Amino acid sequence: MQNIGLIIPCYNEEKRLPKEAFDTFLSSNEAKNITFFFIDDGSTDNTKTILQKLADLNPNNVKTLFFLQNNGKAEAVRKGVLHANNENQFEYIGFLDADLSCPLNQLKLFITYIESAQNEKIIFGSRILKFGSKIKRNSKRHYLGRVFSTVANSVVKIPVYDSQCGAKFFHKSYIKTLPFCLNTERGELVKKST
Repeated sequence: MQNIGLIIPCYNEEKRLPKEAFDTFLSSNEAKNITFFFIDDGSTDNTKTILQKLADLNPNNVKTLFFLQNNGKAEAVRKGVLHANNENQFEYIGFLDADLSCPLNQLKLFITYIESAQNEKIIFGSRILKFGSKIKRNSKRHYLGRVFSTVANSVVKIPVYDSQCGAKFFHKSYIKTLPFCLNTERGELVKKST
């Protein structure tokens, strides 16, 4: 099994972070080759304490990075991806939203796909409504998202139904060529766990 680094950007997630879901996953055998990088983006609530406790309880699978001030989700993801890539031990580096809009039990599907894929360099998750499923979503947000996705797909010419799904994985060979990794660095890290 290949090692995977997963970036989780966090900003004021004290009440939203599904701690039990992370605890359950981290205690399972499926977490063996996965390292979570929780990036606190200058939270003003108790998020830092929660993340540090998670790292202390799972030193082999959880690392934390903390920004002094909020720099935005994109910068938190970028900093996390570059940090994980610099460790030079991950075949794939991905990111998930902190609220687990893509549940951790879906990681098994990604891992299975990564293990069987020969030359896949970028793997996107995509949310679709299946028979018997319920997706609660604000109508306005759904339609704005569909407009954005359609425009984005026509610009980049990649046929992805749900480009805004918070589950994306990149092969290590692509990390330094990704446009969001080429931006100038912003934000100062105050502390990181090892």
